[in-house]
Amino acid sequence: MLRPARTRALNTKADQLLVREIEKIRIKLGTGRLRSDSYGGTRISVELQNNTEFALRPGYDFQSNITIKAAGFYKGVIIKNYSFDVPSYSSRGSRKDSLGFDKRYLVGPGETVPGGESIYSSVEGLDMGTPTGRLLAQERSWKPNSEGYVLPDEIRIVNFPETAFVIPDETGQRQGASIVYSPKPVDFKQQAATQGLPQDSEIARISKQLSNQSYPEDKKIAALEGEISLHHADKKSATNAFNASSVAQSINALVESESLCRTARDQMNELDQWGKLLSEQQSNLASCGTENVNTGAIYRAIYSVNREYDEGIELPNIQEKYAAKAKQLIWAKLATEAQFGSRSNIDGAFNIDESIDQEQSLVFATWASSLGDLFWMQPLSILGTNKDLNHHLARQGPIDEYFDDVVARSCSGCSLEAFSTRISNAGLAAPNPNQLAGLFSLNEMRPARQLEMLETMDSGTGLAETNEVQVATAPEQACKI
Repeated sequence: MLRPARTRALNTKADQLLVREIEKIRIKLGTGRLRSDSYGGTRISVELQNNTEFALRPGYDFQSNITIKAAGFYKGVIIKNYSFDVPSYSSRGSRKDSLGFDKRYLVGPGETVPGGESIYSSVEGLDMGTPTGRLLAQERSWKPNSEGYVLPDEIRIVNFPETAFVIPDETGQRQGASIVYSPKPVDFKQQAATQGLPQDSEIARISKQLSNQSYPEDKKIAALEGEISLHHADKKSATNAFNASSVAQSINALVESESLCRTARDQMNELDQWGKLLSEQQSNLASCGTENVNTGAIYRAIYSVNREYDEGIELPNIQEKYAAKAKQLIWAKLATEAQFGSRSNIDGAFNIDESIDQEQSLVFATWASSLGDLFWMQPLSILGTNKDLNHHLARQGPIDEYFDDVVARSCSGCSLEAFSTRISNAGLAAPNPNQLAGLFSLNEMRPARQLEMLETMDSGTGLAETNEVQVATAPEQACKI
């Protein structure tokens, strides 16, 4: 029962110590200058005077002020409840040492700082035109000032955070080119325990009596502890003997061999990959010196050598010529395959001749206005029976710029499926008339790409794909390169 009683006494004394410290803090009124003369009759300046031996700071480093709950009195009668900040908005900032290093507290022992509500260094009085003001004026015959207010003549602290009290660090710690100060939070329970409690002497007496008391089981406990010590010694001896045995040495050798095997396996896998790469490069260069020179394969081989071995073999820049050729083929295809024309009504609906193979045909339309260009290019098959070119299916901008974007994402030698995936990922695919299905399809792309990446990593190849292009240059120059 002594320890629970001591705990209760400790908590009570700690609370008393906190109250005593809070009582040392004074709120001074009317000693500071108001922020503006226009508030002279409605507000009164507030200052906090710290008469404790401790410094004051917020409970958290990210806070820049301490919030105090207080009550304003006039002639002993409460007229206002306040929640104001210390320091005030215009005076915020930690205390600095003589060199300008942050001492990490706001108010030092014996210091006085402004406080106030919101952006003010003051608190508001009681407006006698309010119901409360009229009631108190009637009951107590109070007279308002020229602004119609009664200002408090006393402010009492109602609630002050315990975490605001800290023991200031006046020396600091040198860290590189800085001095770091570390004030310690005040532990009022520890202070109460240091001062002593009525139960301490009795607890000490009983503890001493218990430590000197002998029991019949003491000898048995001592014997068991001796046996335990012997067992620990035997265990240590057996462990040392095993570690020195041939069995342990064989196990260690096997572990080392297994590690070497794993390393050798990884190296062999790496060599296999390099071998595959070299075989691919040799295959791509095989047409050199023959009558049927494969310029595209030679270009890929030299590109691979430059990339993998950081070589600087010069390659012809064929990108611009290749892009021009690709766009020429696209426009030529559209020109030669345009077989049927139709007109749409005002809502975009149109008719199509039944003889047209809808599985192999595109519908193409343009629209221009002062607001910009639009065009439609849709596979007829995905429109189904609803032949309607609505605004959801239109693409903004000129058609030739769209073809530029498509050609820029082309890949020579890749499959049609891979090329379609590139176009879809770039947002260049034809819009899906089924908006809900289009949304689901778009959301499916991300996990699909993630799965593809994970499967590539699991395969252990670690090799990126090589872009394939056709070289538009003379065979002799390509082999020389």
